[in-house]
Order: sequence, then structure tokens, then C-alpha cells
Amino acid sequence: PFESKYICWTCSPCCVAGCQNLRPITESRCTEHARRCSQEGCHNRSQNGGVCYKHGEKQKRKRCTQDGCTNQAQKGGVCKTHGAKPKPKPKLCTQDGCTNQAQKGGVCKKHTAKP
Repeated sequence: PFESKYICWTCSPCCVAGCQNLRPITESRCTEHARRCSQEGCHNRSQNGGVCYKHGEKQKRKRCTQDGCTNQAQKGGVCKTHGAKPKPKPKLCTQDGCTNQAQKGGVCKKHTAKP
């Protein structure tokens, strides 16, 4: 079998010289050396552009087209306040006492007749 000197196969050492901390294999650095937001006093991880989502990364997202509104646009270019309809709630199974989401025929997978 494959043997590794690391605790788990999803972790490996941080890429910063001399750091022995483990990092997820999807990241290049451990949490101690991860890139941080460039805003003073903010310790969030930065996104593209050197700032976190809170400090400007979200500015790339579309805004409501109504004059003076800074809310994030939903379907149709407007926010929920200005008419965007929220997603409909999923229909529940019609069997008494069941709270699972309904599939075809109005019942959940648990209550669907199996041949």
C-alpha cells in the first residue's frame, strides 16, 4: 500500500520556506500564510484583486438597475426589493407526516412505488 509521511492524503506542507504547517491540497499555503485582504484591519482571505469579498470583490457582481439602488441584481436585472421574484419553495411529499421534497407524482423517493 501507499505510505505517506503526512497525516492524511488531502493535506501537504505549506509552500512557504521553513513552514511545517499542513495545508489542503487545493491550496498552496496554510491558513497562517494565506493571502489576506489588503484593507487595514481586515483578516479575511483575499479574492482576486487583493481584497476580500466584503471589501470590493462583490463590486464585480451586477447591481440592481433601479436608480440609487446598490442591492445585488437577481433575475431580470433588478433586486428583490424592486420586483425580482424569489425562488419558489420546493413542494413537499403528499404522504401524511412526510417532510421530504416531492419528486414526480407528488411523492418523495421514499414513497415512490418500486416495481
